[in-house]
Amino acid sequence: MIGKNVFHNKVVIVCLIASAGISNAQQGIEFVLDGGVTWFNIPHTTITPTDIETDYLSKGHTNTTGDVGLGIYHKQPLLVNGSAWFNTFGFGLAIRYSGFSDNVANGNVYQFEQTNLDNYHYKLYFENTRLLAQLTLDVLTYKQVSLYLMGGVGEGWSRLRYQDFPNEKDLGGGLSLPKETTSRLVGDVGIGINYHHTSHISYSLSYLYTDYGHITANSYGNLNGEPVKIVAPSFLIDSHALLVGIHYLA
Repeated sequence: MIGKNVFHNKVVIVCLIASAGISNAQQGIEFVLDGGVTWFNIPHTTITPTDIETDYLSKGHTNTTGDVGLGIYHKQPLLVNGSAWFNTFGFGLAIRYSGFSDNVANGNVYQFEQTNLDNYHYKLYFENTRLLAQLTLDVLTYKQVSLYLMGGVGEGWSRLRYQDFPNEKDLGGGLSLPKETTSRLVGDVGIGINYHHTSHISYSLSYLYTDYGHITANSYGNLNGEPVKIVAPSFLIDSHALLVGIHYLA
């Protein structure tokens, strides 16, 4: 008997949650403007400044920078029975920019890949502009709040600059590679909470992960003040962003 009562109570709770979802599942065109802070992840890699030297670059210590985006979506209700679960699907385009900092990461340079030869440190400049085909899905709506998922893929244009410096002035020298612009496929995925202030305006808080892939630096630069051409180093870069946004449904 107790088991039946517990089961009945759970069913009632689930039904109450389902019935509490307000009808935010509206068809229309949604404009989304968001922005926030982001952190780039720069794993360790190697760089070969000369034919006889290969240096190890430690995992970059990332600095906080910014991320902004503008998206336009067609919102389409999935269900017509007012269910709180999976009730709205959206698809559209988004343009995003990540950067706003002259130094997104820095780390140690270990000459000849020897940890005791840490005479230099590096700084990395990186920015990315991308145009993505995006999808959104409202997973659960409870009263005025929706939990949603998002993801997309598209073309990204990156600019990267590498420079290392001696840890002591007496050493001098260093390698400098000017900005290099590259383009490649970029993907992102995220999760967010949307507060529906009115039937047309809502506010969101979201987390967004972006994978930029392997970004290649310039192969031309200066080594110890002299022009040089090297094998261009490659950096596998991704980022984590916390964003706040405003949504308008027309």
